[in-house]
Amino acid sequence: MWTTLCKNVGVTDCPPHTFRHTWATWHYMANRDVAKLMELGGWKSLDMVMRYTHVNRDHLRASIDDIWGEAKSANRKIK
Repeated sequence: MWTTLCKNVGVTDCPPHTFRHTWATWHYMANRDVAKLMELGGWKSLDMVMRYTHVNRDHLRASIDDIWGEAKSANRKIK
């Protein structure tokens, strides 16, 4: 199936393993669950899994700002 797909779109020398890195990075970005990524990817060492966790974290800025805002708000209520 993979070979046929690549042939139909004119891609050469592209084994399925090429996309393992992409999948792992996308999975980590979506779930932030290193243990689940390790299990699904079949890695035996945490060092191997950690290669995929160094991704751009700018998309998390809003949630971090929300937490910071909630902390400031809670602090004001205590005083």
